[in-house]
Amino acid sequence: YRILIAPVASRLDPAKQIFLIPDNFLFRLPFSTLVSPNDGKFLVAGHRLVVAPSASVFLVNTDAARLRNRS
Repeated sequence: YRILIAPVASRLDPAKQIFLIPDNFLFRLPFSTLVSPNDGKFLVAGHRLVVAPSASVFLVNTDAARLRNRS
């Protein structure tokens, strides 16, 4: 949490999703278990997390969802 989330925590909007595209060893990190040292709450308690295996997969799924919502 201290390295990945704390530097941007003040900019995260709880009403919006956090999209994560981990690389290398970060694929093994269970992001839902990250705990804020400030309040002791899990990151997922205040934010919806979406994890994609790659930027290209993220973009394909985002485009597909956008097209579905237009119909």
